Amino acid sequence: MRSRFTVTEAASVVHKSELAQYDKKVQAIQDMTFNWIVRSANCPLDIALSCEDTHFGRDPEDNFYDASISEQFPQPACINPIMMDLILSVANRWKRASFDLAIASWNSPLLKLLETAPANVPQLEDLQLVLVLPQPFSEETRWDGLTPRVGLFKAPCLRALAISRLWAPSDQLPVNFGALTELYLGPYIDAHSTDHYSMTPSHALAVLKACHNLVRCFITLDSGSRYGDFPFEPHNSTASSTLPPLDEKITLPYLKSMSIQGSFLPQGFASSFNLPSLCTLFILCHPGIPQNEDNSGLVDWVRNFGDMLTEVTFEHSTLTEAALLYCLEHLPNVETLRLVDTGMMMHGNWSGEMDAPRSALITDHILARLTPKPDADETSQSYCPKLQHFSYRMAEIECTEEGLLDFIAGRRQFTNFTSPLKRVVVKFNTAQRMDIREELVNRGVDLEGLSLLVRYNEPRTIPFQLTSDKRLENLLPEDRMVAGDYWVPGGLEWWQ
Repeated sequence: MRSRFTVTEAASVVHKSELAQYDKKVQAIQDMTFNWIVRSANCPLDIALSCEDTHFGRDPEDNFYDASISEQFPQPACINPIMMDLILSVANRWKRASFDLAIASWNSPLLKLLETAPANVPQLEDLQLVLVLPQPFSEETRWDGLTPRVGLFKAPCLRALAISRLWAPSDQLPVNFGALTELYLGPYIDAHSTDHYSMTPSHALAVLKACHNLVRCFITLDSGSRYGDFPFEPHNSTASSTLPPLDEKITLPYLKSMSIQGSFLPQGFASSFNLPSLCTLFILCHPGIPQNEDNSGLVDWVRNFGDMLTEVTFEHSTLTEAALLYCLEHLPNVETLRLVDTGMMMHGNWSGEMDAPRSALITDHILARLTPKPDADETSQSYCPKLQHFSYRMAEIECTEEGLLDFIAGRRQFTNFTSPLKRVVVKFNTAQRMDIREELVNRGVDLEGLSLLVRYNEPRTIPFQLTSDKRLENLLPEDRMVAGDYWVPGGLEWWQ
């Protein structure tokens, strides 16, 4: 038999005192928001709200507590309806809206934000949504029904849309995709359940085909398979699936930046596009085993667009060494290069097969291919001759400090046919043994105009202690993640 709680008079007094303080804070927030709105006059507004449904006091369906609790512990004021009304009162002035909402039920007051009629947001250009919804355990509780209720999707001036966690098929969103210049589509909320949606390459192509004005794009791809019903099971095969060629390539004439993350990147996906303006490529996809140049979807992107790219980020451990060298050799105009190891790939030959592929490591040998030689001429120049910004994160023991030292020195000293390095960000997975900046000075290397940040796998006195490094604050999000103590892809953080 379950015990029942009883409430003492003293506990009731303490609760009511704390409740009064809480209500004062709610009132203060309400007053500040009101004053902020008044002071903004008629200016367009940028709204950023992070909020969650809260349930105070006794659940009416729960008989665990003594009845006196609900009498002696009164409910506090809920801030959500108050804030919703204030923010919605100026919806006609929203220009950018970022909503991070944890919604508990269909009756949540937070839904009022999403249900705002398109006519009430005539100036809204940029919408970012991060929704935390209950896991749909059955077809009846799916959140598909939320989609037609989101009036913000139909805002007449909407040009940038970012959805961090999708709850319904992306091609069913009531969005004027043709008007968008920026699109971010994150993973599905229940992507790992047995009954799930996923952004397969085919779905992505269907969406992007409608986005003919895109300038920047970030999508999350998945194979759509959990039980082998897809022709490629990425974690159990060495061969990549190849998409059949389209009757006509999808032309996105203004697309400058393409970012892809997820568990699946087939060959043929890159070949499906005509992207005459593409210059930035960001790919973090984990096929489960390293891919060679014949079956890698990443290599397919480099093969099709490598000579156009000026900024490239990818995970080198998803490739074999031969595939990595192919990519580096075919990036002649890249100025910014980030090579990262997120630690999600399995290194080494764990299958026991003699010919099993091995993940590429950025060894001293690889860095040497990027390092100009003093006697080099135009026909024997190093890979990536226009490289100026280099970032590199290791999850294994890869290059040595001496190898990095030679690379930086060569890129700063021998610049007849290569651009001088301007920024280097490196995270070693080993302890520090030398001061690289000091060694560069000792070699007589000119460091004027060079930003150098080298970090190490430093031991901590407290397990899992998080430390802050002022040097990271001025870095771009991508480089901050490269140099940080923990690799935590921040979804929309890449999108800022």
